[in-house]
Amino acid sequence: MPRFRFSNAPDSQIDPFNAGDPILPGDEPEWLDEEPADEEEAPYAPHGEKDGEPHKVSDNYQAPTTRDHGYDAPSIEEAPAPAAGPRAPSLGQQWQRAAEGARRAQGRSRKGATLGCVVALAVAVTLFGVVGDLLVSCVSLVTETVADGVDAVFFDDGVSFDDYVSDGDSDWRDTADELDLAAGEAVEQRMGELLADPASGELHERVVAYLDEELLRWEGYTAAELGIDADAWATWALTGATYELSSVYAYDDGTGSAYFDTEARNLNSIISEADTELYDYLSEHGLSVRDGEEPAPLSEEQRAEVAALWQDACERAASPEGAFVSVELARVGETWTVDEESLDEALESALGLY
Repeated sequence: MPRFRFSNAPDSQIDPFNAGDPILPGDEPEWLDEEPADEEEAPYAPHGEKDGEPHKVSDNYQAPTTRDHGYDAPSIEEAPAPAAGPRAPSLGQQWQRAAEGARRAQGRSRKGATLGCVVALAVAVTLFGVVGDLLVSCVSLVTETVADGVDAVFFDDGVSFDDYVSDGDSDWRDTADELDLAAGEAVEQRMGELLADPASGELHERVVAYLDEELLRWEGYTAAELGIDADAWATWALTGATYELSSVYAYDDGTGSAYFDTEARNLNSIISEADTELYDYLSEHGLSVRDGEEPAPLSEEQRAEVAALWQDACERAASPEGAFVSVELARVGETWTVDEESLDEALESALGLY
C-alpha cells in the first residue's frame, strides 16, 4: 500500500477576521511514492480441492497431534496413522472415578468416627455416673456435718434443728419447754377473749368503727345514715374467724414471740367490692356527696334498699383468706403477756383492717 502523509505547511499568523476556510486534517493526502505495479496473483483454490494450491509454499511442516487421541490436525503431507492403543478415560470419567474414591474414603472415615463417638459417649456416661455419685456423697456428708454443728452450737439436751421444723401435723407443745408453754398459754388466752363472741367485745367494736370510717371516706355517709346495721355486719364479718398457734419462743430475759396461722374474711376487700354497687346506687338517685357538701338524707325506702344491696354485695365478695402473723411477748414477774401493739398489727393483717 503506498505511503502517504498529511500536509504539514509552516505555521503563520492568521487574521481571524479575514482568514479563509481552514484546512483540517483528513483532506486529500499527498502521495509520496507512486503505487507499485500489481503483482501477479498466484492461483488459489480452497485447501483440499483437486488442482488447488496451498495457502503457502509447500514445506516439510507436520501438524502436531494430541497424545492419546485419535484426532490429528490436517497437514500438508499424509502422516502415518498412530498405533491403536487403549483409549484413555474422558474428563467426565476421571471426575466420576475421583468422586467415587472420595465417597469410599468418606464412608470409611465416617464409620471410624461413629465408632469413636460411641466409645467416647460410653466413657463419658460412665465417668459422669461415678462423679455424680461422688458429688452426692460429698454433699450429703457436708450437710450432715453442718447440721450436727448447728445442733451442737444452738440446741441443748439432744434437741436438733429438725425438732423445730413443723411437718404440719405436730403441735407446738411437742417441742416447747416450760417457758414456751407459759408464753403460749398467754397467747391462747388473749386470742380466745377476742374471738369468743363475734357479736360483742373489743374486736367487734373495732370492726364497727372500721366500717363507719370506710363508708365516710368513700361515700360521705355513716353506716346508720345509709341504713346499714354496723353491729350486725361486724358480727357477720367475725363469724368463722379462727387461728392456730404454730410456734412459741420464750427466753430467759423475759421476752418472746409467738407465730400463728389465721383464717378470716378480708374486710377491706369486701368493703371495696360492695362499695362499687353502693356508689352506683347513690349516683343514680342523686345522693352522691361532693367535697365540702353536706350529705342529703335518704328516705326510709332508700335506706332499706341500700341495706339489702350492701349485704348482698358483701356476701358475694366474702371468702375466707389465710394469713401468717406473729405477736411479741413480755414477762411481768411470773406472768407472760401479749404486747398489744404487735397484736393490733397482727389483727390488722389477719382481718384486712387497713
